[in-house]
Order: sequence, then C-alpha cells, then structure tokens
Amino acid sequence: MSKYKKLLNISCRICETNFPTGKQLSNHVLKTHDISSKNYTVSYIYNNIKPLCVICGQETRYVAFTYKRYCKAHCKNAEIEAGKIGGVIKQTWNKGKTKLTDYRLADYSLNITGKNNHFFGKHHSDNAINKISKNKTLISDEFIKRILLRDKDFTLLTDINDYKSRQKQYLVVRCNFCKIEQQKTLQAFERGSRCLVCNPVSKSNHELEIFSYVRNLCSDTISGDRSIISPKELDVYVPSKQLAIEYNGLYWHSDGNRDENFDKKNHIKKLDFATSKNIKLLQFFTDEWRDKEEICKSIISHKLGTTKQKIHARKCKLIELSSQQQQNFFNISHISGSVPCRKAFGLLYNEKIIGALSLRTPRQKQKYQNLFEIARYATSPHTHIHGGLSKLITHAIKWCKTQNALGIMTYVDKRFGDGKGYKCCKFQYIGSTVVDFWYTDNIIRYDRFKYRAQHQTSEKLFALNANVSRIYGCGSYIMKLEF
Repeated sequence: MSKYKKLLNISCRICETNFPTGKQLSNHVLKTHDISSKNYTVSYIYNNIKPLCVICGQETRYVAFTYKRYCKAHCKNAEIEAGKIGGVIKQTWNKGKTKLTDYRLADYSLNITGKNNHFFGKHHSDNAINKISKNKTLISDEFIKRILLRDKDFTLLTDINDYKSRQKQYLVVRCNFCKIEQQKTLQAFERGSRCLVCNPVSKSNHELEIFSYVRNLCSDTISGDRSIISPKELDVYVPSKQLAIEYNGLYWHSDGNRDENFDKKNHIKKLDFATSKNIKLLQFFTDEWRDKEEICKSIISHKLGTTKQKIHARKCKLIELSSQQQQNFFNISHISGSVPCRKAFGLLYNEKIIGALSLRTPRQKQKYQNLFEIARYATSPHTHIHGGLSKLITHAIKWCKTQNALGIMTYVDKRFGDGKGYKCCKFQYIGSTVVDFWYTDNIIRYDRFKYRAQHQTSEKLFALNANVSRIYGCGSYIMKLEF
C-alpha cells in the first residue's frame, strides 16, 4: 500500500471519487475543483488550520497531502521521535538483492551483457589514455595552491615533482601540532582529513570543537591525555597552564545509559583526582557548549589568561539594574541564565553593561536567616573587569545593611571555579553541597524541581513516565561574608 493510500484511502473528500494514486488525486482536485493539492490538504484534511512547527510555531514543509511536524530548524526532533518509536530509514527496493534472487535485476543484467553493452569491444587508445592521465594530474601551481590551503595544519614532505595522482597516491605530511608523520591522498587532504593523533575518531564533534578552540589559544594542548590521572582520561589538557576540560555528553553521562557501573559521583571524583594533581578541571555539558558556546569559550579563555578585553572597575559606572536589564544581561552572559532576584547592580562602560551581580532571598530561608544570596555574577563574554566583583559586592553590602541583613552567602559551582574571587572579597568557605543533579531527555537538561513528586506519584516514577534520566554535577562550595 502506498503512502497516499495509507493516509487518505485515495478518495477525494469533495466529491468522494476514488483514485489509485496520490498523483491522480492531485491532478483531479486541481482540474475539477480548481484547488491546489496544498490548499486542498489544509482545507479538507486539516480543517482549515494550517499546521505549524510544534516547537517554534514557524511554517513547516508540505509533502504529499501532509505537513511536517517540525520546521527545518527543528528537524532533528523528528529523527529523535522516530528512533523512540522504532522508526527506520526506508530502504530502496533492490537493497540486498542480486540477479540470483530478483528477476528484475536478472533481466537487467542479461540486457547489458556482452554485445548488448554499449562499451562491448571498445577501448581507449593510447593517446586518449595519456590525455586523460594528464587531465587528471594537476599542474604544479594548482597542486601547491591546494596544499597551502592546509599549511596551518600540515607540512608536505613528499617532493612536489613526485606528485602523480589525486586519489590513488599517498602523500607524506607532518602534523604541525603533534609533529607526527602520516599519509593522506590529496583528495582526503583537500576534504579536511584530520590528524588522527590530535583528533581521534572516537571523539565527538563538540569535543573536537573544544579541543580546536583551546589549541588555537595554547599550542601545547593535548587531546585525550591518560598519563596524568590514569586510568581516567582528560578530554582536553593544557600542560603549560595546568588546565583540563571535560565534555560530558548528556546520554553517556546520565543514569539512563544503563551502565551497571554508573556512579553518580563520577564527575566530582574526577574533579578531586585532577585537583590532587594540581590541575584545574572545567566540565561542560552538551547543551552548554551547543547553546551557549561563547560563554563556555569565555570561561575557558579566562582560565587560560587569554581574555580579549580587560577593563579596570574604576573606569566603570555602578548602576542599579531593572528586572528586564538584569534578565537580558544574565541570559547572554551567565552559563545558567537569569533567575528572579530582589536587587541587581551593574557596571556600565561606554554606555554598555559589562558586568552585573544580583541578590535574592536564599532558598533555605531557615538555615540562612538574615542573609542575602548572590544569585548571579557575570561579566560580558570575553571581558575581564579588574576589581569588578569587589566593587559590586561593596555596593551590595551597603544595600543589604539597609535591609537589616547580617551577611551575604553564595554558591560556587565546582565545575567552573573554586571561589577564589569571593575569597579575595573576604568571603569564607562554610561547606559544600551534596552532588547536584538535573533531569535530561538527552537533548537538554531540566531543573530537578520540574519532576518533583505530585498527585501521589513519586518523583522516580514521574521522571520514568516522562522518559527522562538524571545527570549529576559536582556540587557547589558554600561561601559566606558576615558584616
């Protein structure tokens, strides 16, 4: 049964006439009823309501008397849904068949065998073969031009005069980063073939993107180092800066991957192991790098000391931010986005907000009575403000005192820092939280409070029914300043 028959039973919904194919139905509604198949679909199949993308509300593609559920920007969701319900890619009619198992292929094979073949008994002349060979071989200038397109990554070791074939000859090249010699055809070289030492095949594209970004900042960057915290691996490691970066995929690092040896403390254990070796370890999740790449890059460059823009706090004007201002700023500057707050202050430079700090009442009101919590602190991506945190905290203290508060506390996510900046502002460590967690559908992470127990359904069962699993972080340092 064809796709059209399965969907419409090939019956015109205007005049009830039946048709054997969807193509005939399309011609019928156009000629007889003076309506295009597209308009017919909206009017008589979707009841005059044109379907839109279920995520963003944009128009979707029309195909054969139906509309796609997702727009082009969210087409990946269709693939994910198909995978969850057992969807498979449609195979061609002759896949896996041969002339011994299918009469159509047997007939076709017989029709082009021997003298029935157009090329039977024909051969290229020697002159033609030489001419084809010359046309396939690049001239020296063109060969050099193509090699120079990748001179940042590789150095050609094969003599230019020895070049013979773009596809069949292996050229010897040396990686400019790891200095390892390897062989590549010119065709593979042109298409972006990577150094398999610097870019192992087993690495995800996002992890390779992180490695590429860091290596552009520090040339001694290593991918997949197992010598420092053996047997565990550091995804990206910069020896000269004693800095490592981990990329945590949402599926493989959640408890839904059905790994019997899954340990919810794996991330914090790796952090502690790296710290014991005097290595600073940053950890990013898939959605953070995918959706907030510039913020992640800013964090990395700050830790490497390569931040592009450096401004002194004394050159900035301190202002109070409106709710909309702080929300807009933190959404583009803080890796966790904005949250509701009681008060927010910002640093203005050249009429632009480049840093901000927000205060709120702590969630654990009983435990932190008479204290305010620093909900968010951030600077614009790729911007470092000397003395910026100190200036904002000084002003925050003045405001907190007007509210009869006795101090300020905050949490520092261990995945990104150790609270050194707060310590310079006279904050003290008072403890650590337990390992934090989120729920994930392997695409994005959700706040754990979204799947709390409700209507006599436990949190575990509620999450199971929603087809989400837990993914764990490293917890946070708790810091407090009394005044």
